[in-house]
Amino acid sequence: MEVRYQFAKNGIWINHMLDERPDPAEFRMHAHTVAELFYFISGNGVFHIEGTEYLLRPDDILLMRPRESHYIELKSTAPYERVVISFPLQLFETIDAEGRLTEPFLRRDSGKLNLYKSYEFTGSSTTHYINGILSCSQDDYLGVLSHFLPLLNEIRMIFPDKTEDSVDDTLEYRIIRYINQNIHTELSLEHLCKKFAVSKQYLCSMFKKSTGATVWQYITAKRVITAHQLLAKGAKATSVFSQVGFNDYSSFYRAYVKHFSASPSQLGSADPLSDADRDITQV
Repeated sequence: MEVRYQFAKNGIWINHMLDERPDPAEFRMHAHTVAELFYFISGNGVFHIEGTEYLLRPDDILLMRPRESHYIELKSTAPYERVVISFPLQLFETIDAEGRLTEPFLRRDSGKLNLYKSYEFTGSSTTHYINGILSCSQDDYLGVLSHFLPLLNEIRMIFPDKTEDSVDDTLEYRIIRYINQNIHTELSLEHLCKKFAVSKQYLCSMFKKSTGATVWQYITAKRVITAHQLLAKGAKATSVFSQVGFNDYSSFYRAYVKHFSASPSQLGSADPLSDADRDITQV
């Protein structure tokens, strides 16, 4: 992988990456604790977000909020190029106290309304904003903001008119939505199979094909990421494990360390950049 541009300052991380001959096996389902704006430049594949599939065209944009699992299923080894902008959703609270810029990330169901096609932008093109960001020097935080904020604002203006008519409410999506809505409760294979009237074999096969992860890998990753968010808000590690569905602290601790390479008490040690590409199948 060639990294063509990198920026990391004051809570914003930007990566412009190109894989000339990508290995499809390297791109697996992952989730992270920060928001992500994904700008697609080239490649041949389908993007999966929480059980929903999006066919991408050049200059399309995808939005992922924290905990929203996603990956690209590459259909060939055609060059895969993209720009990823990661940032905490609270970054702009001082200038946007009402949270209008974050509405497209938060005011929708998980795995819904993630995609913004290039033709939806009536003002300046997505390419204009992205190229402006990539032209900024490594310490030009103001320059990055001068292009990133207008882009987020255009997305905010498009958001109210978007509909879910084009998104199929598939069985995969319904199961994933149920898991996310009940992450703190019992979520055994037996329970899910009974809830959705499917066999274990079918559930495991379908889930693996849809997400690239096993059911348990997915649930565990979502639980530790949720715990991370609660810890960031001041929750105690010794009490948070039960709030996210772990039966005991030791199993929570092991899963957390494996995912974040840091203990729950080392909250600031978890690297948001590495977390943004953390493979769910590794938990």
